[in-house]
Amino acid sequence: MPAPDAPLAMAGNGAPGRKAGVVAAAVALCVWSGAATAQDLAWAGWPTDEGGVVAWGIPESDAFLSFTCNGSGTVDFWNDGALPDDFLKSPQIRVKVDGTEFSFRADARYSEMNDAYEGTATFAGNDPFLKAVASGSSMQIYDLINDRYSSGTIPLKGTGRLFARYLSGCLTD
Repeated sequence: MPAPDAPLAMAGNGAPGRKAGVVAAAVALCVWSGAATAQDLAWAGWPTDEGGVVAWGIPESDAFLSFTCNGSGTVDFWNDGALPDDFLKSPQIRVKVDGTEFSFRADARYSEMNDAYEGTATFAGNDPFLKAVASGSSMQIYDLINDRYSSGTIPLKGTGRLFARYLSGCLTD
């Protein structure tokens, strides 16, 4: 993940198919498996031509999940991780923010960089999930592969400030 205000190379577009990927894989498999230690992870934001990005990951290295204002008044949620093979049969992502569960329909996007499908969803600027992330204190991702919530949490401190700065063009009341 680049330093704040630096461009980020995100996953490429592609058609849903074989290996679909959801939010939990990146966080549960990469973060908690030791690929990155908790002190290495942080939230960062940077502007884009169409709006901005707020991402969780390793600064100046890799993002594990992100929120992108895409210029059309919506926010795209993306995660870096492998999805179970049957993801497209029931393409739902589940996330808890401060104990409140959010479940939403997701799509799979192919990442050439990771040679896998990754989970993505699009939200209206006034979606309760975005408001919860911006004002919450922690988030847990449901691990679809292991059929449970991950044991680790993602701290949300600072996301409200970053959302206001980099996603304001897409957020509405």
